Amino acid sequence: MNSSPASDKKVYFIRTGEGDRTITSLEFDERPEDISSFEIVSSGLLTVNERKRVDEYLLKAAYSSATKYIQERHYILRLLLSTFAFLFIYLFLSLVVRDPIPMLDEILISALFFTLVWTFQMKRDGAAAEKSKLLLELGKMIGDAEVVIDSSLDPVESFIYEVDHRYDPIKLANLLSLVEMDEELLFFSSTLSQSFRKELKEYLTKSDRKSLGYLEMIKKNRGPNRRLAARLLLSASHREIDLAFLAFLFRAGL
Repeated sequence: MNSSPASDKKVYFIRTGEGDRTITSLEFDERPEDISSFEIVSSGLLTVNERKRVDEYLLKAAYSSATKYIQERHYILRLLLSTFAFLFIYLFLSLVVRDPIPMLDEILISALFFTLVWTFQMKRDGAAAEKSKLLLELGKMIGDAEVVIDSSLDPVESFIYEVDHRYDPIKLANLLSLVEMDEELLFFSSTLSQSFRKELKEYLTKSDRKSLGYLEMIKKNRGPNRRLAARLLLSASHREIDLAFLAFLFRAGL
């Protein structure tokens, strides 16, 4: 396996209308072993509870990343063991069992054993991840992560706060779907850093596809769309999306 240079992992903490968000692609990092440290970027110091939420979120993401990493490394072995189970059961049913079994049934039973072995190995890798050196190292780095103050996040949080308090959910859903044209949605005039923009795009693509899906609908919409407004409002009422955060993504040109 080729070694890659160690890297710092930036994690962005954003306060939104629905609470806060930890923006990171750690859960889907393909090379978590290359991470050398974590850096939590925020507009200000975190409270004890905020830091606790960030750490808990990152620990869950680290476990998921470590599990996927271990499962990927054991893919060939898992495939060989599962295939062996399939062939063994198939040959056993075909050659050893005296009462003839229809070929389709033999294949189905063999496939069942393939699935059972595959699932068992996946769970075994998950259990191994909990005790892995990689997860322990990631956990230590998360606990040691420093908070870095970045004033460029102030406009982001101010915009989300302003939108959340200026418009009620119905009004905001109508503005985003162009159902109401009597006033324009608040503009976001600041520039996002390349690092934050990159991490935000990865976060949306891999961790918040619901918001990304609605964002694409909003960007493609060219006229009053009451169906879109209703869907936005329904998802917001189920807390599947944050309309103020969605408005920021739209106005920031994500």
